[in-house]
Amino acid sequence: MNKPKPSRLADTNRGRPSPVVIDGRFLRDTARDAVIQFFVPLTAVFAAKASREQKGRLGG
Repeated sequence: MNKPKPSRLADTNRGRPSPVVIDGRFLRDTARDAVIQFFVPLTAVFAAKASREQKGRLGG
């Protein structure tokens, strides 16, 4: 029986205190992800609202 391999994530995190390390690239990526996570649903909501309003105007 082969031993299960440790996950890659565990490997990359071993040498670091925590992901909160203020590493420029990490911070930038996290900020971008946060922005995406925040704006994507927002955009979806606005798109839904707009299409609903258009339907209302067209008498649909």
